Amino acid sequence: MSKRTNRMKVIIDLLRKNGKISVKELSQHLLTSPATVRRYLGDLEDDGIIRRIHGGAILQDYYSIDDTNKYLVGKEIEKHVKEKSKIGMEAASLVHPGETIGFDLGSTTYFIAKYIERNIKINAICVTFECAIELYHKTNINLIMTGGYLHRNSDLISSDEGIEIIKRIRTDKVFISTGGIDKKLGLTCFHDSHVVIKRTLMESSKKVILVSDSSKFGTVTPSYYADLSEIDALITDRNIPEEYKNDFESLGVELIIVDD
Repeated sequence: MSKRTNRMKVIIDLLRKNGKISVKELSQHLLTSPATVRRYLGDLEDDGIIRRIHGGAILQDYYSIDDTNKYLVGKEIEKHVKEKSKIGMEAASLVHPGETIGFDLGSTTYFIAKYIERNIKINAICVTFECAIELYHKTNINLIMTGGYLHRNSDLISSDEGIEIIKRIRTDKVFISTGGIDKKLGLTCFHDSHVVIKRTLMESSKKVILVSDSSKFGTVTPSYYADLSEIDALITDRNIPEEYKNDFESLGVELIIVDD
């Protein structure tokens, strides 16, 4: 993780704990100049993560869904926001310059895109409109969109041609979301039409990283797409049930558990 990325993460963590913080306090905490802190805050504000106030900053309130994010109303993104945001931040820190990254559909992957470092140079393949929009404003990212029909209820852009594009592009990492995680019945999602997209993203990547808040453990949704053994890493919150923690460890899955 770069020095800049680490400092941005520290700023966000401090804002989560304190609600708001001043430029002076950040300058003292980071051992850097107020001018540098203001640049960091400017970038974070441009990315929609924080809001600057006189002399400091506060976190953007993800519960306040405005017209710019109106597609999110009534969606899964409104649930477990704190956990998804922390998971997204952790996942984004695993992205390195020069990599090609796949982004699955899902509410948690939206937060990953939001926290991707502003100036990082990567290739990104997106299957949802909002993820693409989030990365579009980070101009060093080579954005690959699958194209096709926009499904407004899930924000998915899909087509047979889009599946072929995913098949042709090999990614270093893919971030996969899920509707349910069950020891016996595996990883499931809500719609059959999503299965082929998830499977193709997984099969085209060196490393499959599942991102999920702990509410999904023990849950089964209608459409099966993978066994637990098919993932390489899991990023989740500290409320993961102990039995699932043990199961993933026995499968050799890398566990990354974010703090509150």
